[in-house]
Amino acid sequence: MKKILLSLILPLLFFLVLLSQPALSDTRENIQKKSSLNLTHREMFAMEDFTSLDKAMNSIQREYEDGSWSDEELDDLFSWSLRGHAPELEAVYNKWVEVFPKSYAAHQARGLYFSRLVDRYYKEALEITKIKSWEDIPPAQADKIKHYAALAITDHNTAIKLRKGKPVLAYAKLIMLYAVTGDMKTSRALLEKVNRIAPDNKIARLSYMTLLHSDRFYKGDETLDEMRKLADEAAGFSLEDEHIEIADLFHIRLLKEGKYAELEKRMGDIQRKYEAGKIHDRTLRKYFYDFGLANPDHAEKLNAWIKKYPKSYAARQTRAMYLLSAAWRARGNKYMTETSSQEVEGMEHYLGRAWDDCVEAATLTAKPILSYRTMVSLLQTGGGRQQIYATVERANIVDPKNAIVRMAYMDSLQTRWGGSLELMEEYLEEAKLIGLPETVIMDFEESIIEEKRWLTEQVMKQYENIGQVVTGF
Repeated sequence: MKKILLSLILPLLFFLVLLSQPALSDTRENIQKKSSLNLTHREMFAMEDFTSLDKAMNSIQREYEDGSWSDEELDDLFSWSLRGHAPELEAVYNKWVEVFPKSYAAHQARGLYFSRLVDRYYKEALEITKIKSWEDIPPAQADKIKHYAALAITDHNTAIKLRKGKPVLAYAKLIMLYAVTGDMKTSRALLEKVNRIAPDNKIARLSYMTLLHSDRFYKGDETLDEMRKLADEAAGFSLEDEHIEIADLFHIRLLKEGKYAELEKRMGDIQRKYEAGKIHDRTLRKYFYDFGLANPDHAEKLNAWIKKYPKSYAARQTRAMYLLSAAWRARGNKYMTETSSQEVEGMEHYLGRAWDDCVEAATLTAKPILSYRTMVSLLQTGGGRQQIYATVERANIVDPKNAIVRMAYMDSLQTRWGGSLELMEEYLEEAKLIGLPETVIMDFEESIIEEKRWLTEQVMKQYENIGQVVTGF
């Protein structure tokens, strides 16, 4: 028994280290490069090696301007390695700026730090006071937010003056900061300016779309027109992953406002683009995903959408995803032994309704890959292994290279759902043999790493001192 535990635990502890890295969603080479850069930059910051750090971060900006990084990757490379909002970090950022007062990277990094503080204190104010309006925040808290917003605005504006190329990250943060302090007019002007400098940027547009979507700034049809313009611009640049979040916010607002005709056309068009091979199934799922969040405000809107368009695949499938999410919300996140019978009954009620919607949706379009994906997740909670496999086979006939149904099947092979690590590893090898894209293989590998981490946790829960398991003493 001890040898078995050893064979599990030693490799698992190694894999725990890998889990500290970003999720596998890109090419191996790119993931490794970004991970290495982030760790190196964070170490430079911790050691206060400002000479090396300043050179490295300014180089990242130049590489973005040369096309080596997307603006979203630029944001990640600045934000991930220099993350954190602890008060003591301010002194470190101040030292960096003192050593390199004319450095774009130094001012941009410190501006990001102050921006994180604005976000933190703003959210704390809303949570503590249980209010939804900036105007109702107590003066002392509002002053703190305004203080850090002013510091962030100063640094980001300085960064723009110091960088004559494409300081898109500074503009994206300023758009949010000016709006927080009530100056939406300046935010709008900054968006127009950064769009001229970087016409295909995502992060500045997403910042502004987030503002328009919020109840604080949403003003009816006029705002909806602005959101529509941003969504159409983003779709013009790409139908794939990098601009989906912009479209998502617009689609959710269309749902909230009951604009079912436009929502039906847009979501239907996305499904048709997938069926025509213009987008892959993972992108399709991302377009539908936010609708699937268990937001109680969506329930009646989804019902109304279906009532108006009873033969709509998009409407029916969206509600199925919502109901699946609602089922887990009804159950709660406690262990089954701590879950009440009422919570279990609530979960089963929503699961049944979700299944009915999936079955109906699958008859409404040629390639109902999202329906099969949701069915596998539903069967995972109570269906047999043969039912799950049959659903996966139907999906593979519809889309032989699909990723999302195969990923759901991989999840169903987890030990906690009646599968095993061995079955997951066998399925990974099968996926490699049939030539699935590298990104899908990487997702499978990540699932196996997660499974090994989970198995390690289960073993550790049984032993107060893991050293006793490893050493025998």
